[in-house]
Amino acid sequence: MKLPTVSVIMTTYNHAGFVKQAMESVLAQKEVDFEFLIADDGSTDRTREIVSSIKDERIQFFPNMNNRGACVVINELIERALGEFIALINPDDYWIDQDKLAYQVQVMREKPSVGACFGRARLVDKDGLDIDKELLSLASVFDQENCSQGQWLRRLFDLGHCICYPATLIRKSCYMALGGYNNRLRQLADFDMWIRFAKHYEIFISDRELISLRFIPSENTSRQTRASSIKTINEYFLIAESFFENVKREQLIEGFSDLLEIKDIPSEQHLDIEKVRLLFVENQYLGAPYKIVGLLKMYELLHSPIHQDLMISQYGIDDTWFQQQMSEVDVWIQTKVERDGSIAGLVQAGGDREAYIGNLKRVLIEHEEQIGGHIQATEIRGSTRWRLKSPIRFVGSQLLRIKIVLKASPYALSMCGGYRGLVKHAWRTYKSEGINGIKRRILFSASPSTQPNHNDYSEWVRRYDLLTDQDRKKIKTQIRRLHNPPLISVVMPVYNPPLNMLEDAIRSVQGQLYPNWELCIADDTSTDEEVHKLLQRYMDSDSRIKVVFREKNGHISAASNSALDLVNGEYVALLDNDDLLREHALFWVADAIVTNPDAGLIYSDEDKIDQAGLRYDPYFKPDWNPDLFLSHNMICHLGAYRTELVKKLGGFREGYEGAQDYDLALRCSEQLTPAQIVHVPRVLYHWRSHPGSTAQAGSEKNYALLAGERALNDHFARTQVSAQAKLLDFGMYRAQYAIPKSAPLVSLIIPTRNGLSLIKQCIESLFAKTTYKNFEVLIVDNNSDDPETLDYFASLADNEKIRVLRDERPFNYSALNNAAVQQARGEYLGLINNDIEVISPEWLDEMIGLAIQFGVGAVGARLWYPNDTLQHGGCITGVGGVAGHSHKHLPRGQFGYFARAQLIQTVSVVTAACLVIKKSIYEEVRGLDETNLKVAFNDVDFCLRVREAGYRNVWTPYAELYHHESATRGYEDTPEKKLRFKDEVLYMQKRWGHLLKDDPAYNPNLTLEHEDFSYAWPPRINRV
Repeated sequence: MKLPTVSVIMTTYNHAGFVKQAMESVLAQKEVDFEFLIADDGSTDRTREIVSSIKDERIQFFPNMNNRGACVVINELIERALGEFIALINPDDYWIDQDKLAYQVQVMREKPSVGACFGRARLVDKDGLDIDKELLSLASVFDQENCSQGQWLRRLFDLGHCICYPATLIRKSCYMALGGYNNRLRQLADFDMWIRFAKHYEIFISDRELISLRFIPSENTSRQTRASSIKTINEYFLIAESFFENVKREQLIEGFSDLLEIKDIPSEQHLDIEKVRLLFVENQYLGAPYKIVGLLKMYELLHSPIHQDLMISQYGIDDTWFQQQMSEVDVWIQTKVERDGSIAGLVQAGGDREAYIGNLKRVLIEHEEQIGGHIQATEIRGSTRWRLKSPIRFVGSQLLRIKIVLKASPYALSMCGGYRGLVKHAWRTYKSEGINGIKRRILFSASPSTQPNHNDYSEWVRRYDLLTDQDRKKIKTQIRRLHNPPLISVVMPVYNPPLNMLEDAIRSVQGQLYPNWELCIADDTSTDEEVHKLLQRYMDSDSRIKVVFREKNGHISAASNSALDLVNGEYVALLDNDDLLREHALFWVADAIVTNPDAGLIYSDEDKIDQAGLRYDPYFKPDWNPDLFLSHNMICHLGAYRTELVKKLGGFREGYEGAQDYDLALRCSEQLTPAQIVHVPRVLYHWRSHPGSTAQAGSEKNYALLAGERALNDHFARTQVSAQAKLLDFGMYRAQYAIPKSAPLVSLIIPTRNGLSLIKQCIESLFAKTTYKNFEVLIVDNNSDDPETLDYFASLADNEKIRVLRDERPFNYSALNNAAVQQARGEYLGLINNDIEVISPEWLDEMIGLAIQFGVGAVGARLWYPNDTLQHGGCITGVGGVAGHSHKHLPRGQFGYFARAQLIQTVSVVTAACLVIKKSIYEEVRGLDETNLKVAFNDVDFCLRVREAGYRNVWTPYAELYHHESATRGYEDTPEKKLRFKDEVLYMQKRWGHLLKDDPAYNPNLTLEHEDFSYAWPPRINRV
């Protein structure tokens, strides 16, 4: 499947009069592949009807019945988008030229360091007639010139929101790296986004007019109210607090040099102080929020030993200065003015400007109506009352503590179900993690940036994955304590990489905290003479760097083998010539080797890094997962191999270029036990994203995917497994296992009570749709008393493949299944719920194909709710306290975290709603626990015992069934059921202890709070 180059995104709300023209301007685009994602946000007019009436295969329409907010909807569409680029369009605007997208894509291709490309806008009225920009005081927004990132930040600082996003093309990777729009902001979410964007990416402005921006004062559906004005001001406080976060020294000098006290900013402490000083600069639009936030930050700096002396000696900022600033802002008088309503006129007069800052089009509307009142509005904004308008944070150490708790409280209360739930949650946290655990959760809840978006990787990195000097000191201490630290040889084949990236790669090795390494480079006859010079220079200056210059180009496998010939180390680590190692990467590899002296293969987590240095898209991997490994190369980066093993296998095989490392890992895995393949759950490798790299898009190197398919089929041939690997249309693989000619008998066991419609649907779908023929059905009738159900059971007596077993004991799911197993004739068992309905006819072929493989225990299926959202994608232990379903409620067609909702994989647990297992294994582990787990978690406990016995459990997405969950037995909603459920939870926690929180098919950097593979805040591993 070819992915679109661009994903065009439009959200609609009551735009029936204009949406058709907007859509037609998109659909008319030529010379570029694109998809068109449209979401209606609860329109009450004919907008949905009009959108639905336009038929085009490129359109995907997602109507919402309720208004959820533009940012929420846009974020969802961006996550669905498959394009490399994102183009946003408003439903009342329209693109001017049919090559708008093609032109911008060409610009972005030519300027790979640019994150967004803007065009100029033409203003039109309701009827599409031109409006003279010169009549509007803010029209200069649409005629800006190109500038540096620091200068963009200055514009945003001085002018507020001044970017015309409907004329923009943006790299999707930028959106994803930044975490999307902040869903907590309704007025200023785009302003917040562009501030974050400008910190990390270059912005390019084209001279071409690309969009007609409609300007309709009489039909403005979003007119400012007093409430929305207040909301706007409050959102400014949140934005002001983080405006200068992550702003680099060079950017501050570029954009703010005229305002800096010490122009060259000689240290990090100077940088901190200069950033806070800028918050006190008089600002015609945003002065009040900035200045009040500045008071809080300045207070903190004055109490910092590393800043205090510098502030007094070089900046003249001391307690007297601070008190003077404090005296200029009278919080209590202002809030009384607010309560008395005496600023009602201010809200009305100043609302136009705030509307502009929150929404560009709204400001133009307001200004056309009130050009005559512009001077008056400006005077009001300069007044004391304007500067003081808004809630103010108290300043002082005790009040700072109160601030943190108060910010945390609403979020914590909502997550825990009120005060009682919050107290219970706090007590559990205290028992398991002590007072520090409670502190961590309070600080996490207090952060607005993490509450709305559990996948804000930039924020996660800032909190948990940036090395401090203290971390480095600890690592160096541990290095000195390592027993027999191994020599690690970093192998790097080179062929014409960008020089700056090659140099960065080499320096990332030289910068390792672990000193016992060598870098073995093979240049594969690069045609760029500068590459030779650079490599020679580094080899001459550092004895640990070895370089061989090949005489003939042989491609990456041959070049890697040439580098391998230089190796003296006990282990080899693989590094691409344009990627980066983290500075502690080789330390953690060495630590794993010393801890696991028999290790033959070590791999780590990884992420991607763009050309601006921004990290994104982390792959937090499971521990060794043989079935997921056959679905894609989960070893990848960083991989380290025992040198002796690699050389024994003949190194890298030619003919598998692009997948040579996958092929090597497959061959190595065949020689190793699972215990010899060690996972380091830390991001140790940055996979560089740039045009032509596989990090940017798998389709960039399609030959590599085909080579991977060949490597997998070679693996099956060597291991004598009757299976075939097939390349999937999203760049990963499916291993399809053959069924023996004499297919084993499978006994499908279905406990039930009454529920005629469900059990009948289940039985009929099994016999009508299942292509695997050698099965029997055992219906366990647990006290059915519905006459129609009993009549149905009686009608099945003539079917030799069905037996109805009457079991009149009180409901005990475990006991019902265990008793039926004793009467089962099959070599394999299938535990099936009575509310299961077959979707894929080959479901049982797929599950048996896996169940007959050596070492496989339980096999689970992909189960869907009737609304086509995912019910079961395997279980993750520890989620919710015991276990939760992977990717629960994921819509059909979505891939999940690194496509794990679409790939065969080893899991710790599969649900017994549809589970296949060899009968002998079932009996070996003594079946389901009918004493301690009569209803809940018996499948979790069973699968963990199967794993404990040395088997692996497997989940497959290619056995698909509907699951009408708990349809006949109901939910845990009575006092008796709740008590029993509580006892079962306690039993599981006592029986399995810490193993519940250490699921080897998961990752300690991923959450146990949700079922969506979002990040753990904080991770469940120590920093060092």
